[in-house]
Amino acid sequence: MRWRFASVGIVGVVAVLGTSSHAKAQYASVRVVDRQFDGAESGRLPRLDEHGRSVWRDSSSGEWRLHDGSSTTTLQPPPGANTTSLTLSWTHGGHLLARGSTDSGPNTWKLGAGQEWLSLDRRVHDINSRGDQIGEGVGRRPTVWLGGSDPVELPSPSSLTNPGLASAGITNSGLAGGMLFGGPPIDGRLAAWTVAPPVLTEFPASSNSTLNINQRFHDINEAGQMVGIRAFDDPHGQPTMGAFFFDPVEGFTDLPSPLSSLDLRVNDLGTVCLYTGEATGARSWNIDSGFTRLWDLLSPEDQGRYSLRDTYDINNRGEVLLYAVDHLLDESQLVIVTIPGPSTMALAALGAVAGLRRRRVATSPRRQRVTVGV
Repeated sequence: MRWRFASVGIVGVVAVLGTSSHAKAQYASVRVVDRQFDGAESGRLPRLDEHGRSVWRDSSSGEWRLHDGSSTTTLQPPPGANTTSLTLSWTHGGHLLARGSTDSGPNTWKLGAGQEWLSLDRRVHDINSRGDQIGEGVGRRPTVWLGGSDPVELPSPSSLTNPGLASAGITNSGLAGGMLFGGPPIDGRLAAWTVAPPVLTEFPASSNSTLNINQRFHDINEAGQMVGIRAFDDPHGQPTMGAFFFDPVEGFTDLPSPLSSLDLRVNDLGTVCLYTGEATGARSWNIDSGFTRLWDLLSPEDQGRYSLRDTYDINNRGEVLLYAVDHLLDESQLVIVTIPGPSTMALAALGAVAGLRRRRVATSPRRQRVTVGV
C-alpha cells in the first residue's frame, strides 16, 4: 500500500480544525499596501513575511519601501551598495536581506533592529531562526555557516564538474534546497540537503536537454517541499518549461502551463501561490485540494471591484501578496488578500507531521511526474 500518512495527516488536521457548529461563511479580505503600484520586474519581486510585513521596490523612484501593517517607510540602501543590482527579501528566520554588490564585489546585508544595514561580508541567500546561513562559499560552492560561524561546504552531485550555487533557501529546522550550475550542457540542477551533518539528496537531470535550462529552485518549506521551474516534455513530446511542486514522499507534480508566475512561493502547509496569465488569474494550489482562484474567495462586492493578477508571496497566516487592479478607484495596487481558514492551528500540528515525514523519507526519494489541470 502506498504510504501517504504525511499528506493525509495535514488534510485531516485542517478538516477537523475547520469543522465547527458555529462556523460562518467567510470571504477573503483585501488590504491595500500601496495605491500607486506599477508592477514588478523579475528578480525584484515584492516579498511578505510571517507578520504581514511587506517590502517592494517603487518602479518610478527606484526606492525600496517597507510596510509594517500600518505605515510605510522608505529604506535607505546599504552603504556603498550598487542600487541598480540591489534586491531585498525576507528570510525563513524573519530577517530582511539586501543582496547586491559594491566596488569590491558581491555582498549581502541584514537589516538591524535600528533599521541599520549590517554587512555579512559574503554572498548569503537565506538565514533561518537559528542563525544558520546558506550561500556561496569559495568558488561559489554551496556553503552553510551554522550559527553564522565557520563555513561548511555542502556536497554537490558528482556529475557537476564545477558546481556553483545559483539560489537556495534554508528552513528553521535545518532543511535546505537550492539550484546548482556547472554541469554543461545542462544549466541548473535541483538539490536538497540536511545541513547538520551535511547530507545531499540528488535529483536526476531532466531527460530533455534541448532547452538551456533544467531546474530552477524558488522556495522550500518546513516539510521539505520545494517549488520552482523545470524542463520536461509535454504530452506531445515537445520540450517545454513549467512550474513544479516537489514533495519528499510524493515526488514531483508538474503544474500546468501557461503559467506567468515570475517566482513561486510555498508556505508550511504546502500551499503555493502562482499566476496563470488571466485578468483574474491569481491562484493558490495545494497537492490535496488542487487549484483555487483567489478571486472566487472574495465577497460579491469585492469581486465587482478587483482583478487579482500577479502573485508574489504567501505566508503561514494565509496572506497572499499580489498585484491588483481596483476598478472602483481606477488604481493599480499592491494588496494582501487573506485566505480564510484555520492555518495557525493546523501549522501547530504540522511540526509533528513534518517530523514523521522526514524520518520516513529515504535519502533518495521517489520521483514521479503527475500533470494536473487548472
